[in-house]
Amino acid sequence: MPTNLCSMIALRYYYLRILRRHSSLNAVEEIYELRSQKLTGIELEALISASDHRRAELVHHCRWLKVPASAWRNV
Repeated sequence: MPTNLCSMIALRYYYLRILRRHSSLNAVEEIYELRSQKLTGIELEALISASDHRRAELVHHCRWLKVPASAWRNV
């Protein structure tokens, strides 16, 4: 695996752990807005991916390591 991909995955799970502390879509949106203004590049991509993942979890009321393709149409 390239180093870029490894760091992207690690950052994504880092942000996902932060977002999982909150159980409302509003809180996830607030955190996303605050952090996205300060980030660029790979860090921003990881945050976007993690926030989308967390939104899918909140909509479906369950936690996933990998969100199923069928769940994305509801997010």
